[in-house]
Amino acid sequence: MVIDVRGQATIEDFPETLPARVLLRTDAWLSSSQFPDSIPTLSAGAVQKLATRGVTLIGVDVPSVDQLDSKDLPVHHALYRSGIAILESLYLHDVAPGHYLLAAFPLRLHGGDAAPVRAVLMVDELDRG
Repeated sequence: MVIDVRGQATIEDFPETLPARVLLRTDAWLSSSQFPDSIPTLSAGAVQKLATRGVTLIGVDVPSVDQLDSKDLPVHHALYRSGIAILESLYLHDVAPGHYLLAAFPLRLHGGDAAPVRAVLMVDELDRG
């Protein structure tokens, strides 16, 4: 599910019912040729809400789920402790809020805690009613 959170400096509010995979469209980083000065991030309470609602993956259209100057990465660690995987730097500018099928294929790298992925959103034909 893609959720529009544009204009929020701290992301805290979500629908009551969420699918396992949630992507947040912030539009805070529209040009990959220029690194952003600041980005919106999740609050600690938001991570708890996501975990309570059964979310297992969160995706964002910015380079990090933490502030860019963070040294201790509290949101990364909170998401990890909650069993929520992270996709960062997604391009969601042309994607309308709604339900999609997400496929994210990581490179198989050994000895690391992250990998580049090819992420693809497809219209969820079962959800079109």
